[in-house]
Amino acid sequence: MTQSCVDTFVAFTKFYSDLNTEQLKRAHRFFYRVAFKQELSVMLFRIDIFALFNRMVKGPEPLDRTSPIFW
Repeated sequence: MTQSCVDTFVAFTKFYSDLNTEQLKRAHRFFYRVAFKQELSVMLFRIDIFALFNRMVKGPEPLDRTSPIFW
């Protein structure tokens, strides 16, 4: 796992409002694998990633809470 792989998925996920459910699940699985399966959560401890996840959940343009991605 390299930081450039994480950067690529962060750039991909920034367009969360344009992504469909399957694409969002793919991004979620990637971050899950980095943090828990490979035990490299330190690669995700970045302010830009935390800010992105916060925007996705709380807004100003959050994901729809009725979307299957929240289940």
